[in-house]
Amino acid sequence: MEALGESLSKIDTRSSQAELMELATTAGKLGITGKENIEAFVRAADQIEDLGEGAIREIGKISDVFGLTDTYGIEQAYLKIGSAINSLGQASSASEAYLVEFTQRLAGVGKQAGMTVDQILGYGSALD
Repeated sequence: MEALGESLSKIDTRSSQAELMELATTAGKLGITGKENIEAFVRAADQIEDLGEGAIREIGKISDVFGLTDTYGIEQAYLKIGSAINSLGQASSASEAYLVEFTQRLAGVGKQAGMTVDQILGYGSALD
């Protein structure tokens, strides 16, 4: 854990060391293992944590359902989803927290129906 703490302290952020360690704990709760994967999760989570309480956990689940983590890696997959949510939140009247919740709720059935994360986010934006 000490080695992880040292590497997290090298992240360029305004977040405190305690906040970064809390994000690392969240990574563990999501089943993310390995120092590099946890660091990638923390870097991404630190950038998108302003989407609301617990949003990073939900984004992790969304990424797993759609296989984005396997395709892009943890950090890039989370940042892509977070960026799409931020963009929709800025371009529409949709709330980012609502978009996260809506997408998480529809992820399973949406994936089965052949929908992409972007399509689900678009529907969520229109409905909000």
